[in-house]
Amino acid sequence: MRSEQGDAWKQAANEAILALEAESSAEVVIAVRPHARAFALGDVLIGTCTAFAITAFLLYSKWVFPLHTFLWAPLLMGGIVGLLSSRLALTRRLLDLKNMRHSQVQELAQSLFVSLGVCNTQGRTGILVLFCKREGLVEMVCDVGVDRERLEGEKTFAKAETNLARLWRSGASPRVLAEALSEMAPALAEVLPKGQNDVNELSDEMAL
Repeated sequence: MRSEQGDAWKQAANEAILALEAESSAEVVIAVRPHARAFALGDVLIGTCTAFAITAFLLYSKWVFPLHTFLWAPLLMGGIVGLLSSRLALTRRLLDLKNMRHSQVQELAQSLFVSLGVCNTQGRTGILVLFCKREGLVEMVCDVGVDRERLEGEKTFAKAETNLARLWRSGASPRVLAEALSEMAPALAEVLPKGQNDVNELSDEMAL
């Protein structure tokens, strides 16, 4: 993540967390990741097709190539193109199965939920919001103290969550995304009302 973009994310995430925690006892952590997995099925497929195409070109081209070219050229070009594909969001979304993308993001979110300590709050009111750039997905993991079914029954929360995912896929700025996330505050306040002795247990900084 570039420095300027990272700073924008940090500020926006901090403001969103403060807005959500000001009205509820929820402990919110926001994490942004470039991808759920570094290399996926679509990237392997593109690399393999590239290697096949290079082999066909070497075989049927009007130019004559040394025999050793057949050994390294397909592997080299297939690897390069596959690596480039792994860095592009478009190929990941087009070639990877939708269910697979969701599964990978969910696995990463569950892992971060534990590794970032979101599961260690005293009231079990931790909420992790994960943004995965390449997959274009937003995943929210709630601890057992958060009544997710009741939250989903809140029209304001469901609408805000849907809007947040839509904005993320469209490439909205961190500021716009933070405002959309803050719209969940009223619903969270209904489910997790803020207590008089509420203590801020988790950092309000974005988890990089």
